[in-house]
Amino acid sequence: MAGIYIVIADVSNVQFQKYTTARKQDYIDEGNEEIEDLAKRLGVEIEEISSPIHYKIKRYAQNYVLSRFAEDLIGTNNTPIGEGDIYKDMFERSRYLMQDSRPDITPTMFNGDDETPTNRAVSWQVIHRA
Repeated sequence: MAGIYIVIADVSNVQFQKYTTARKQDYIDEGNEEIEDLAKRLGVEIEEISSPIHYKIKRYAQNYVLSRFAEDLIGTNNTPIGEGDIYKDMFERSRYLMQDSRPDITPTMFNGDDETPTNRAVSWQVIHRA
């Protein structure tokens, strides 16, 4: 199981939030695994991933989650695929944003070497731990 870098509350999409917690958590878990896979592809060991994660990595993961969620639901909202299918539109937009942000993600963003305060994302889970 992957580490926890994003949580359900990090994905604020209305369509996504309509589903059960268990179903949303499956996508979040997949997003957290994608973060670790991306880190590995960039030569970063999982143990080196700092928390909270860099906001660009978080945004990448949020779009990954939404693209996977939408991909699974394309064609389920009773419209012909390609004609106003909200999930197809969500998939294309999320995939575009994910792919657009990918080149900006560097190994130093994973391990905390990029320490400017505006470059760090704060997870809802981190804030609410007591």
